[in-house]
Amino acid sequence: MYSQSNCQPTLFDSHTLDNQGRINNPKLLTSNIDEALEILKDWKDLESNLDDNLPILIGSRAAKYHLPSFRETNDWDLVVTVSQTIELLSSFIIGSIGSFQMLFYKGIGVKIHGYYKSSKKNSFTFDLDLVTNGQETIKNDVGSIVELLDIPIVTSSKLIMDMCREDDDITTIPPFGLKCRVASLEVLEALKTSHIFLPANFSKNISDLHTLRKVLQYAQRIPGTRSLFEPARDQSVANMLKIRTKETEIISEIHGQNFNRNKINDDNFSPRLAVTHDELYELVKYGEQSILKTMRNDLNSRIDKSLFDNADYFTQLKCVKEEAMTIALERYIVPRSCVDSEKAFCLALSHICTASIDAWFGKFAVDNYPRLLGCDKDLTQIAKDIRNKRKLKKATDDISILSQHFPDSDSFSIVEKLIQQTQEFNPPDLILPEPDDTNVQFETFRYGLRISPPNGKGNNEQKRGLECVITVVYKMQEENENKINEAWWASVSVYPFKVESDDSESVDQSISDTDTPNGTDPTTNHPFDYDMINDDVEIVELEQKHILLIYSDHGGAGLSGFGDVESDSDMSPWVLTKPADQVASELGIPELNGDFLVRYIIAYLDPELPNGGDYPFRKAITTLEHKKEINMMPKQHLWFYLWWYATYFKGGDWDIF
Repeated sequence: MYSQSNCQPTLFDSHTLDNQGRINNPKLLTSNIDEALEILKDWKDLESNLDDNLPILIGSRAAKYHLPSFRETNDWDLVVTVSQTIELLSSFIIGSIGSFQMLFYKGIGVKIHGYYKSSKKNSFTFDLDLVTNGQETIKNDVGSIVELLDIPIVTSSKLIMDMCREDDDITTIPPFGLKCRVASLEVLEALKTSHIFLPANFSKNISDLHTLRKVLQYAQRIPGTRSLFEPARDQSVANMLKIRTKETEIISEIHGQNFNRNKINDDNFSPRLAVTHDELYELVKYGEQSILKTMRNDLNSRIDKSLFDNADYFTQLKCVKEEAMTIALERYIVPRSCVDSEKAFCLALSHICTASIDAWFGKFAVDNYPRLLGCDKDLTQIAKDIRNKRKLKKATDDISILSQHFPDSDSFSIVEKLIQQTQEFNPPDLILPEPDDTNVQFETFRYGLRISPPNGKGNNEQKRGLECVITVVYKMQEENENKINEAWWASVSVYPFKVESDDSESVDQSISDTDTPNGTDPTTNHPFDYDMINDDVEIVELEQKHILLIYSDHGGAGLSGFGDVESDSDMSPWVLTKPADQVASELGIPELNGDFLVRYIIAYLDPELPNGGDYPFRKAITTLEHKKEINMMPKQHLWFYLWWYATYFKGGDWDIF
């Protein structure tokens, strides 16, 4: 928590907003390369004051040119004039373009995204920033102007071209033999800084940023006892960075990225934690007193910047690490059963860098990131202690939470009994093979719940309870710095377990087969198998226990998130379900049917698809409510609505769009 008085305002200009104060979506000018060439040829006639030299190569490809040890990349990011764009697009072989979009961003300009397919195994994505004269026109078939595009005279692309037009570093764009200049390391570092606050691909971007700063010897000038900070830049580079950051904020808002540091994001913290935020500070503190608490004027305030600035450097580092460890426990380890302390710590540090309420706190973390790495506490053990403490509060806490989903007294009386029999557990980790593509990243989350048999008995006087495992897999693949593809896989499996004795339990092997296909979940709870490079999703043979499967992907033209995708065609949400009456009967509770069991399990574990993945499903359910096809009172968890509608109205197979 940080002092609001130091919040940094956003950099939007009023002309980027509509009459209701909302950010305008980018306008798709065309997805056809021939139409794009016609538009560009009209613009070329007006291109009088641009000295047409060579395109400017930016991004990771440019860094790789300067630094051969830099990571591999398959994209070409270029700053181009209209004439250069025509030359580049005209050189493409007919039928070689896998995807193509020409977009206009109000207040920024025109960008072109595409994918070039080649049989010679040198396929690549390309991202073109166009430098124009300002206002451009769109004409119809008879040559009449149908639209004016108001493009700023000064854009970051224009400044980049002006700064780099005399650079001596020149390379060739395969397979066409076209030449381009390579932006300097100073320009590349500033460009990386301009979007470092975005959550998408943060771990890769922060590594790239500090690689560039290290090569430029920025850190070597600062002793280890003093804070790292942004380098002093030439005025021209500083001006470009300011404008580029503003443009990135506009684009990221359009595509659903959250960078508004004026908004407190407490809604992601688990309401079931048995300890408060301040109590977690005490569990991760370095000394007698939490450093975070010494940085606040009172218990309810956030970190005060003046107190932070007056502390010595090592205390500042520990302050950030205490906050990161607290967030790791709150967001990842306790509620999501993440067992890797270091991974959770890095995720939390990423959150501080990209979503801190105060820009100054996040900026300190970004600049000093290399010195913050490494979790100093065993967060897994702390989480175990927290879970043990939760057992003392669970009955009271969960009754309060679940009462929202079961408001009538008859239903809630069953819930009260189930809570006494319910315990969460950590399912086995889902082990995924390493992807061949270095631009592919995965996150996995697992939730486990065990319902013991009432009074030790189930059907036919057998001691049989139920286990539930929820698995979520999130995949992110970057095509270029402004475009990523995303996919989500989720499953809910419920199966009986036998209570062999008072202190031993075993899963019913007739329900949970252990002979699984290669490359899939060894517990068979997550029945997905897929090709990590080609995104081919395949369902392994389903068992009765797989009551809910969710899949969605997003290959939109913009930054991560579903917030304002251009159309539903960018998404492919899909739901598979099975009835749950049979497995519910295993508990031997007459009032407990499949609907009730699914509603209880999902409400109790409260799963979600990360990074906006729930959006298309929420949109589908909201549409059904508006059509009065479903009644959302009392309000239930989104995933229950998906299961219920797919089961009873779609025969268990719902292809939403």
